[in-house]
Amino acid sequence: MSSKMKIVFNLSVVVLSFIGVYYLQFNFDQLRIKHIKSFKISTNELLEPAIPSEDSIKKLTFGQNTLIADLLWLQTIQYYGSGDPYGKYRQLPKLINAITTIDPKFTYPYSFAGLILPNEGFVDEALEILSNGEQNLPQNWEIPYSKGTILYINKKDYKSAAASYSNASNKPGAPDKTKFLSAVQYDRGENYQTAMQIFQNLADKSDNQYFKDRAKLFVDHYLLLDSLEKVCKTFKDKEGRYPRTLNELVQKKVVNEIPADPLGREIKYDSGTGKVNANLEKK
Repeated sequence: MSSKMKIVFNLSVVVLSFIGVYYLQFNFDQLRIKHIKSFKISTNELLEPAIPSEDSIKKLTFGQNTLIADLLWLQTIQYYGSGDPYGKYRQLPKLINAITTIDPKFTYPYSFAGLILPNEGFVDEALEILSNGEQNLPQNWEIPYSKGTILYINKKDYKSAAASYSNASNKPGAPDKTKFLSAVQYDRGENYQTAMQIFQNLADKSDNQYFKDRAKLFVDHYLLLDSLEKVCKTFKDKEGRYPRTLNELVQKKVVNEIPADPLGREIKYDSGTGKVNANLEKK
């Protein structure tokens, strides 16, 4: 047998072996589900696949990384799709790690990790997988976008979320929402100068009318706070102190009224420093 024929034969054996194992496991899983009532554990535990170590998987692929990654991806979908929504999918992070180790350029598992894993209680695992994805697919904007969403929603880490969204916004094809959300997170993290710059850019240049209009509201919000601070400074220069409240500016006829905040936020004022800010939540 020639060397070329041996390679073809070996690859055929590998492919058929994986398909056979997948077929047997699928049927075995269906049998386990059928008799689940006789067990006192969740469907998820019954369906848990045995996952070889990443090193073992690499050695067994015989160069057919894409094919093996696809088969593991199908196994992941089966595992998650057939499980009990009230159970814990303990093997999900391991499956995704195995797939992305074999085929680092496979985008769907990263998307799955960003969307599904946090909701299943694997927040840190999702962040680790997405961090690896940023290195493996450096031009992909969706990976840092997903990472930013997890940092914002699950970690409440607004500074890191802003950095991830900003990173996403610099990738090819990134939509305006990445820039908008990065500015929102800078705002939440009280980095108002950076937020203002991004919002101003969106208000001036965005082709998306929604983000353009929303960005304009944020710009007007910052301009209002800045103008009130300047008026308070003028009051101090004249009276030797900051006004006790913003309403004193009206009482002393420095301004006709205190304008409503464009974002509907409650304006905060510190009479000791003259600083004007706003609560993140609306009134």
